[in-house]
Amino acid sequence: MSEELNINEKLQELDAKEELANYYVQRAKDYEKLLTRPEFKSVILEGYLEVEEQNVFDMLTSVFTNKDEVKESLHMRLEMIRAMKVYLGTNEYVGTIRLDADKYKEELKAIEARKAELHAMEVTDGSN
Repeated sequence: MSEELNINEKLQELDAKEELANYYVQRAKDYEKLLTRPEFKSVILEGYLEVEEQNVFDMLTSVFTNKDEVKESLHMRLEMIRAMKVYLGTNEYVGTIRLDADKYKEELKAIEARKAELHAMEVTDGSN
């Protein structure tokens, strides 16, 4: 009976890990759908990650931007844009969304294999 509880606890842990992994895989699928939307491309990929980045950089390097507070604010805006690029990915970088999904796809395979082992143990223990 104790081993059966242990198996059930392990299965519950695996279920929780599987739910988290499915979240990351689904998030990547949702992102792929967004990439097909012209509005997303216009507003985020081009508008924010390219045009806004260039505008902020131009303001930062302008001779008229001479207050430290303004420069600091512009630096922060550039860092936010760059963080978004890392998250979404660019032509040069895959992006956190896709990297996470790939990692969790592999983890889902391992989870399924481990769950099958535990279910087999459950059946074997139940037949004794």
